[in-house]
Amino acid sequence: MRLLMILTLTLGLVGMARAQDEPRTLPTTRFGVSLLKENYPQSNPKEALESVLRAIDRNRLEYLVAHLIDPDFVDQQLKTVATAYPTELRTATLKAPIEIQRLIASDATESDNLVELVAIFPDLATPAKKVALAYNPAVKDARLVLDRLRALLFEKIIADVKRKLVDDPESLKTLRRIARDGEVKTSGAKASLVDPLNPSNVVYLKLIDNRWQMENRRDQTAGDAAPAPKAAPANAPPAQDQ
Repeated sequence: MRLLMILTLTLGLVGMARAQDEPRTLPTTRFGVSLLKENYPQSNPKEALESVLRAIDRNRLEYLVAHLIDPDFVDQQLKTVATAYPTELRTATLKAPIEIQRLIASDATESDNLVELVAIFPDLATPAKKVALAYNPAVKDARLVLDRLRALLFEKIIADVKRKLVDDPESLKTLRRIARDGEVKTSGAKASLVDPLNPSNVVYLKLIDNRWQMENRRDQTAGDAAPAPKAAPANAPPAQDQ
């Protein structure tokens, strides 16, 4: 399997594109996982890839998904997983929209998970300013439902990452070689590390909020397969067996 199959959490998905010139601030807590800059630095592309491997070695796949992989791709993956998730969970989540709106409006500190879920379920994004902020017992239940759904979706992505790492140890070996000996090429907020033994193996990263994030991209320039033979002219004689 190709190296970047490790990085593709489910096949056929492409990360959502964002304009690179837009200033962005990444949250220090994402999916309940706190940022640990000292333990997993991302100040340059090589350092970021080394942090990816460190997270894998320490079995911190939740940190890998929350802070080291392209957040646009992860967010799109969450939406895809949510769409495919059992209907009853989605229905349960949407049973108390008023309480959810009230919680989002009144508790910005503890509603990080809810803000993330709003991106998954757009119908939760109804303006909440007119909703009364008085305490409602249903708020607690709404929070529990949303937190549980968020955890289930996140666990599903982590399980996909773990499955691909376990199933393809050769790709992990290649990733280590790239981190150790790969050539780093940087252009603005984009960077790549190239496998010294096989230039078709490339890891791409992008800079967001002064942190390099590993992208879900394949090398579009290196040819993995031999080019197709040119078609013979219509009037050409049949080729002779050698």
